[in-house]
Amino acid sequence: MPMIEAKNTIYQAIDDFSSFLNMNGYRQRSNSRKQLVKDVGMSDQRFSELINGKKHGRAAFDKLNEIFNYVGYSGENWVMV
Repeated sequence: MPMIEAKNTIYQAIDDFSSFLNMNGYRQRSNSRKQLVKDVGMSDQRFSELINGKKHGRAAFDKLNEIFNYVGYSGENWVMV
């Protein structure tokens, strides 16, 4: 897969997850999102950075999987363990 196509796939996956959160009551500043952020043990700023693809590494991967499990997300282009 060429680099451009890989980047587009990643950006699409980020957009899809963001849309999923919005459609399922986890919009920014909603009570559900505040509870989610609290339950997974992170700040709202770090949560936003994580779901927008600005955090990397094993810790980010593990935290994303925790968030996916919490909200019931199983979209395409995500590796879940």
